[in-house]
Amino acid sequence: MNILPHKSWHVYNKSNIEKVRRDEAKAKEDEDKKLERQQLAATFNTTQDREARLQMLRDRANKRLGADTSAESKDDHAQSLVPSEPNKHINFWEELEASGGTSGENPEAQADKKAAEDKWERQITMYLDKAAKEPAPWYTTNRRLSGDKEEEESKKVPDDPKQKAKYFKKRKREMRDIEREDPLSVVRTSLGGKKTSNTHIKSGHDRSREDGRHKNKEKKTKHSHSKHTNTSSSSSKSIEQLRAERVARERAERQRTNALLRGTSEAIDSDRNRHRYNSQFNPTDTEKAHQRYRRD
Repeated sequence: MNILPHKSWHVYNKSNIEKVRRDEAKAKEDEDKKLERQQLAATFNTTQDREARLQMLRDRANKRLGADTSAESKDDHAQSLVPSEPNKHINFWEELEASGGTSGENPEAQADKKAAEDKWERQITMYLDKAAKEPAPWYTTNRRLSGDKEEEESKKVPDDPKQKAKYFKKRKREMRDIEREDPLSVVRTSLGGKKTSNTHIKSGHDRSREDGRHKNKEKKTKHSHSKHTNTSSSSSKSIEQLRAERVARERAERQRTNALLRGTSEAIDSDRNRHRYNSQFNPTDTEKAHQRYRRD
């Protein structure tokens, strides 16, 4: 416990005691100043003090007003030096109107508007000389190539004979397809005009399709002929023959039913021989049926 007085936080340490005394003195001084201000305020509320304060405020206001009046006089003098203008409304675009900027319109907007109007007019208006101005369609022009195009096509031809033959074969096939799909050729054909030589050239696929059509037509003809012969032969039979055949079928069916009911071997054997399993779908059942058939 002897080391306790040496601690800085000890209450009865000398430094702490001195600090407490200083704080108390400062607090007392602040309290005295506060009381003095309160007393001064209380004494200032007297009539003389109020009049003195009011006079002080008036003097201060007069000084401020004099400074303002001097500044206003200076401004009036400066404005008197500037030439006066007649009173009129404020126009923020006076310079622009004087330069003539508002008289015209935006040229770019006018150009775009005119282009849109022209485009719409071309769409809805039909001109009589339009066909003369436009180029002819590609299917009405001559098939022959110009000199420049012939040179370009000749450059594309390979030097190798095999490749050259393949190239010409491919080119011939392309030209044949073009001729086949040419609208002008279709129009000429429908009008009974002379057909071009290329339209007679048909590919193997077209020939096979035509051969198939001929075969189907022949089959249909044969089928109709056979059907006609059967119909004629059946019609040639008399009613008595048809009745006799029906009676024979019924008798055979009745005999077979009686044989099955009696359980004769002939009906069972015929039934077994007629109904047999297929090994593709039922291999196990097929093998069992074959074994049973062998035992019998």
